[in-house]
Amino acid sequence: MIGGGSDPAARTLWLKIKKKKQRKPKKNNRSKSLEAEEKQPFEVVESELDEKTHAELKLLYRNSSETVLFAKEMQWKTVGSTLVVYVILIAIGKFISRDP
Repeated sequence: MIGGGSDPAARTLWLKIKKKKQRKPKKNNRSKSLEAEEKQPFEVVESELDEKTHAELKLLYRNSSETVLFAKEMQWKTVGSTLVVYVILIAIGKFISRDP
């Protein structure tokens, strides 16, 4: 039976779900505040970090970028070499399977 049947707990749950479906979405006040922020000009602010901390962050960023590039390079070399091996195996299989 639609509406939860004779079980009162199931009926109340069904009514709650039905009410949620009927609700209209509320307008988001946050979007208005974001629009107001976008209209203000962007201001460049100098970093509050001292030179040593700034140098350390630059070094960490550079090292992590190099590490990611190395990993991607190894990934593509592995993909390429695997494809070459597959092509060689297929070629060997075609030459061996031919009748003389």
